[in-house]
Amino acid sequence: MEAKSTRLVDKVPDALTLSRGIISIILLLFIPINYINALLFVILYIIAWLTDTFDGKIARKLEIEGTLAEWDYYLDTLLQFTLVAYGTFIGSLPVIFFLIWLLAGVVLCLITRNKAVVNLMGGLGLIIHLVFMYFYNEILFWILVFFWLFLFFTGIPRFIERLREIEGDLSKLKKEKEKS
Repeated sequence: MEAKSTRLVDKVPDALTLSRGIISIILLLFIPINYINALLFVILYIIAWLTDTFDGKIARKLEIEGTLAEWDYYLDTLLQFTLVAYGTFIGSLPVIFFLIWLLAGVVLCLITRNKAVVNLMGGLGLIIHLVFMYFYNEILFWILVFFWLFLFFTGIPRFIERLREIEGDLSKLKKEKEKS
């Protein structure tokens, strides 16, 4: 059994992961009472996504896996749900799109329990929201677009690394299947 680390720095990835969940819940709670304006929402949303970027990078740098690492994809989906819910509440996204995305997402995620499907539904929610945000508030649209482009281009090395991991996993499965 692996010994638990007592170094404070090893807790940073979990703290960042947890903070993303907390920010998502706070944003969800403030939506119905219209306590949060669109600019503040976008700022907190970006901060939450930055925690997602840095929790993984820090964990890989420290060569640890945080206790909350298995919750990462679900917290990402919660954050995407928050974005789509907020877009619906402020009127930039029609309710029917929200309901279809929510129903399809919940059904697909529960049936498949696949992290790739969770990511796909989150990405789809983001794209839908960005399209409608353009017509609601062009400045916030461009802020989000540039933020996502920044994340995309800074995340390319990790994306390539993940593709290689998947390729390795598939090779192992293929070899195991050939043996049996």
